[in-house]
Amino acid sequence: MITVSPFLETHRADIEKFYAEACTLLPELPDDITFQDNNNLIIPGYPTGGFTASPSLVKLGVDSNWPDASELAAGLRATILHEAYHVVQGYSGEASKKHPFSAIESAVYEGCATVFARQYAGKTPGWAQYEDEQTMLSWFKELCGVADGQDYKNLRFFDPATGRRWVVYKTGVFIVDRALQMSGLDITELRLKSINEVLELARLK
Repeated sequence: MITVSPFLETHRADIEKFYAEACTLLPELPDDITFQDNNNLIIPGYPTGGFTASPSLVKLGVDSNWPDASELAAGLRATILHEAYHVVQGYSGEASKKHPFSAIESAVYEGCATVFARQYAGKTPGWAQYEDEQTMLSWFKELCGVADGQDYKNLRFFDPATGRRWVVYKTGVFIVDRALQMSGLDITELRLKSINEVLELARLK
């Protein structure tokens, strides 16, 4: 059963449709899941945003005042597919409390979910578009060098010291694209693979 919080009721039909689509692509998804509103998650310049809090709870930010209804629906679809991939990966806020994810782990998980949404929702947001290969290999090494326990929030979203945005996400998409190109696999086939397995497929180990 899909449960939605009151603020999201006006979007229930789309949420149910997009989650059903995710379930056909990711069979490990649970039947019972809750979508809870949190508009602090809306990504500036985009109509939606999301966060996988636990295997049964996804938080959604939805700008109901977004002027283009079709663009809002497309953004919601991409967000739900992205977060659904995280549910299957076990990449959630709840899991991070038990095992704080390293910068490179977060990169691979976010890269997988972003590529999945890009492929199946047809959306290529700013965090899905990476730089040239030399830059991305440099960022990959940078993320690998982030010490366990070190705060890397600036590398996830915006780094005021360098002006870079979405280093974690862009690096992850670069890694995952390499893994898919070199293996011939579909993004759905990475959903249960470990971080090391994805890095090996990308020949970045």
